Amino acid sequence: MSIDADNMSEEEIWKMLAVDGESVDVEGYFICFDEHDGIVWYTNCYGVDGAITNTEPRDEAKKAVLSFIKNVRAGRDYGPIP
Repeated sequence: MSIDADNMSEEEIWKMLAVDGESVDVEGYFICFDEHDGIVWYTNCYGVDGAITNTEPRDEAKKAVLSFIKNVRAGRDYGPIP
């Protein structure tokens, strides 16, 4: 189960992912911070998985995730789409 984060700031979403260990939904994209695999994953609205970034170094991961969220909110699609 993930948390609907459409109305949250990028910083709030980062905290939920990296600190609280929650998965979130942003504009139809499921985002998961997977410490075990060392990857921040997404699933787009068509069910296609992809990697956003490695989880380390943390500051680089944060930049990549915040950029991903901003791009998704601006209407950019990630992964194959029909």
